Amino acid sequence: MALEDKNIEYKEDIPKKNNQLKAEIGAFLNTDGGTIYLGADDNGKILEEKFELYQNWEETLSNWISNAFSSNLNEFVFLYPNEKPFRIEVKKGKDKPYFYKDGEGFNAKAVYVRVGSTKRVASFDEIQRMMRQAKSHEYENVCSKDRKSVV
Repeated sequence: MALEDKNIEYKEDIPKKNNQLKAEIGAFLNTDGGTIYLGADDNGKILEEKFELYQNWEETLSNWISNAFSSNLNEFVFLYPNEKPFRIEVKKGKDKPYFYKDGEGFNAKAVYVRVGSTKRVASFDEIQRMMRQAKSHEYENVCSKDRKSVV
């Protein structure tokens, strides 16, 4: 398997601090997307002893996709529990910034971006830029719909 890079992350298991994996998913959503392999070490070696956890991982992650983030991620996060290692495909999100819920409301400390083979908390400027791009996208959609109704 390939080494970890800006689009590939290996995890042996869902971390005890679940927010660490949620942060990885959010980082991929907020940048260019990527793949997380569960049940593999940092070199990509498949850990066969983890196979028995795949069903639990699928249930946990399916719940997260629907409930643990600022919006439902069904169109951006795809699970492949029948592959070895377990694969989580994360597409680049459209309505950034994405963050995992940690209480109610917007949580800037839960907005992550991918830099090289690591994740980090997004800066204030990066969050502002993501929000402006999202607003710009909304404005373009409204203008496009208005033009269609005029024609």
